[in-house]
Amino acid sequence: MTTMTLTTWGQIQDQAHRITVSAGTARKLLRGMLVAVGIAAATIAIVALRVYLFVPSLH
Repeated sequence: MTTMTLTTWGQIQDQAHRITVSAGTARKLLRGMLVAVGIAAATIAIVALRVYLFVPSLH
């Protein structure tokens, strides 16, 4: 019974630690994702614009 309580408490602490760590990494990941999405959007926009400008049938 005691070992079980200790394990669960250990797991809770471990989980809490993981959450705090992942909160920090989540921010970094989110920032990285936003940058990546921004770059992807810009690239798509540029490509779409080029295609639109160079393909006369789209006008």
